[in-house]
Amino acid sequence: MELNVFAGARRIALAVSGLWALGCLAYAVFSEPYVLPTFAVQTYGASPVPADNCESRDATKYLTVQAASSERVSIALCFIADRADNGSYLIPYREVVSAANPEAARVYTARKEALRQGAATDAARLTEYLLAMPIDSSEPRTVWMGSENDTEVRTYIDNLAASFRLSPSDIEWLQELKRQKLWEQWKQALQILFGGLAVGWAVTAGVGWIVRGFLGIPRGKDHRPV
Repeated sequence: MELNVFAGARRIALAVSGLWALGCLAYAVFSEPYVLPTFAVQTYGASPVPADNCESRDATKYLTVQAASSERVSIALCFIADRADNGSYLIPYREVVSAANPEAARVYTARKEALRQGAATDAARLTEYLLAMPIDSSEPRTVWMGSENDTEVRTYIDNLAASFRLSPSDIEWLQELKRQKLWEQWKQALQILFGGLAVGWAVTAGVGWIVRGFLGIPRGKDHRPV
């Protein structure tokens, strides 16, 4: 019995193509798309709003929140960094009385001098006095900023994260984001499926053409003509 190498190669290629197609479709159907919704606090005192992502200079807090009656989702809460006078990017964490207030201006000056002289106790006392002063909305807004790792900044971030809740519009946006990610997963799976099949069959046809050329077998035939 003569062995038909070309027929066997076609069957192997067909079987591999079938397994490839099943694997791609199984990935699209059974794999849960990775979704990490991001909400950003644009400025101090602002409510978190949906965002695309966080920059590396921003502060990020990961937490799990209730999305529906029986569903909890993981989200990223992003605190947008602002540029300080020295050029570095810091996280706004507390609004205080403005230096436009004459009394506050004197306290700011004394506090700055205490810090310059290294009088930590006096500086802390003056800081507490500033924090206790009422804020006048008619004066320029003054917001203190700090590094993400500062204790005051971490306390502000943790308190806001603990009080964060998804609104109905946020849940609707979240569902739309999931549908978008699912469609992207299907599109990627189909691209890999048809791209892999095209490459596989092109390689099979190319190898067959080369082998037939060496053996003197006409195109479309499995044997040399008698």
